[in-house]
Amino acid sequence: MMKRIIALLLLLMVVMAGQAALADRGSIPFSPNVQIFEPGQKGIIGWNGSEEVLILSTDLHASKETEVLEVIPLPSEPKVRAAEPDIFRRTDQLLLELKMEDFLKKAEVHRSKGSTDGRSLPSGEVTQQKTVGAHDISVTRVKETAGFVDWVEGYLSDRGVQSVEIPRPLKQAIKEYLQDGFSWFVFDIVKLDQTKRTNTGIQYRFKSDSLYYPLKISRTESGRTNIKLTIFSSQVLNGFIGLGKDRVNINSNHYLVEREKVDEISPELAGLFSTKDSSGQRRIHLYDWKIGGEISSFKDDLLVKTDPVATKELTFLGTKFINCHPAPDYPFSTDKPVKTITGTITERMGSRMYPWRAATVNGVVLFNPLTNDLLRNYNELLGERVSITGYPGRGSIKMRNPFDKQEEVINFKRVFYVTNIIGWDYICGDSTNEEGEVVTPDVHFWYPASK
Repeated sequence: MMKRIIALLLLLMVVMAGQAALADRGSIPFSPNVQIFEPGQKGIIGWNGSEEVLILSTDLHASKETEVLEVIPLPSEPKVRAAEPDIFRRTDQLLLELKMEDFLKKAEVHRSKGSTDGRSLPSGEVTQQKTVGAHDISVTRVKETAGFVDWVEGYLSDRGVQSVEIPRPLKQAIKEYLQDGFSWFVFDIVKLDQTKRTNTGIQYRFKSDSLYYPLKISRTESGRTNIKLTIFSSQVLNGFIGLGKDRVNINSNHYLVEREKVDEISPELAGLFSTKDSSGQRRIHLYDWKIGGEISSFKDDLLVKTDPVATKELTFLGTKFINCHPAPDYPFSTDKPVKTITGTITERMGSRMYPWRAATVNGVVLFNPLTNDLLRNYNELLGERVSITGYPGRGSIKMRNPFDKQEEVINFKRVFYVTNIIGWDYICGDSTNEEGEVVTPDVHFWYPASK
């Protein structure tokens, strides 16, 4: 019976994932007064600290029929080819399996160089040109900034396109990329109409000292977008140097997977990761991130590095945690007025039908402002008299009725959102089993700063 339930759940999740087929390009429509819409973007990223494989698929449509020149800036010369067939479905399947394993586990336990001859250089040169499915792709190196826009217009004119106007936001974005040292751009011509279409996946492989996903180049598009990123990395990703971490829905979906699992999805992706980790295994960090919002609001690209932090080993609730360090989100920053409350941490519990547990101080329920949920893993705090900074408000959680399985909202009138607990650290670490192998990465819990 349990196998049938798991199979049905997996099937449902696969169907739901298929419906959300969601990277980022600037667009120049060949026809005037045409709006380009990019409601869904989907990307797979593999990054080993020095090289990246970026696989993109985008949902696009236009306000009327037109051809469109899409522009993608890259930090170094890329190798471009069609993505492996079915790679997004295989990646989604792996994620669903990992999420199901995690769900069941928590249920059981807890949680090229140019030369000059004295003449003026052209503003750009095409170094690769190929057709990939419905895509007409050119890889171009920018040599000189001032005439680049004129060069693009000349490039389109040579292809029979007349009177093309490059949108002002795109001109500004290109200028910013050039100022930031980006000299490689990929041009891709596609045909659009009012029917939403999902483009064939394209793979770009290039050198990069940070994980990179272009966002600000897309400021010419209209409306909102939902971006789904599946990321494979040899390192922990915690140094956000472009788009702020608060714009990324991380969802705590961070897994460690064997290299063989990644090889089943894509041998080229797996080939990025050849070294073994500290435990002697070839395990890869897998992240499932989402980014959403008005396309015009993206002023920065997603740029992430590994920010080295001092780590140590700790024991929490009888479980050994390694790679422990204070979580970068705490103390939590907020624009709201912050006050301090002092008192002893006690625990309040729900009913047998809704068995929630909450930490309280002076009858006020403590909430996590990052998750907008109850404060979790506060066991070490129970019975301790502490001073807590934060802000008051109301809060709610959702639980399922055990009889009809309908989702119910449980409201709390007196809530305090914790931005910091004086003398305590909000720790992030990896739980291990008796053999010292990592079971669950990125577990968060409160722990005395003095220990």
